[in-house]
Order: sequence, then structure tokens, then C-alpha cells
Amino acid sequence: MKKTPLNELHRASGAKMVEYAGYDMPLSYTNIKEEYLAVRTTCGVFDVSHMQVLKFSATAENADNTVALLNLLTVRNVSKMKPGKVQYNILLNSEGGIIDDITLYRIS
Repeated sequence: MKKTPLNELHRASGAKMVEYAGYDMPLSYTNIKEEYLAVRTTCGVFDVSHMQVLKFSATAENADNTVALLNLLTVRNVSKMKPGKVQYNILLNSEGGIIDDITLYRIS
């Protein structure tokens, strides 16, 4: 089973660990009510280092195609993004259903 860079910290903090997508991931630390209140009143952290990174490269020749593809795959208008900006978006399946939420970064 794979481990994220924060695995030892999770274990040292007393997390209940479970297998998720091939990774040893924390499920909880205390109980739902305590964790809910902690996030609402102080701070919560979610380890996203097990998630995939997809990189779409565009050149001057294919930039319009890359943006068109991303606009087809997501719900928000990617063409409005400026370099150095981040956009929270939703990834769609071929029927227009939701696969998952994603974060897009436009790098110049």
C-alpha cells in the first residue's frame, strides 16, 4: 500500500487509518462531532497528496484546442483564466454527470 508524505504525521497524531485508492489514508482522529467542531471553530487539514495531477500543455498552435477540451470536460469557462490563477471546477463524464471536483492552475 502506498503512503503519502504525511503518513507518519497522521499515525503520530492518532489517526484511524484505512486503505483508500491504494493509499494508507486517515479516516478520522477522534469522532465526527469533535472533528466537525474543530474544523468549524479552528482549522482542518485534508491530505490531498494521493490525488492525481494531470498536465495539459498548450502551444501557440494548439492552445484553442486545449481550452476547448477543458471546457468540454468541465463546467466553468476555462478560457477566462489568466496565467497564474487557479479555478475550482467540476470534472464531467461523457454523459455530463459529475466525476469529481478539480482545481485547475493556469501556468504561463
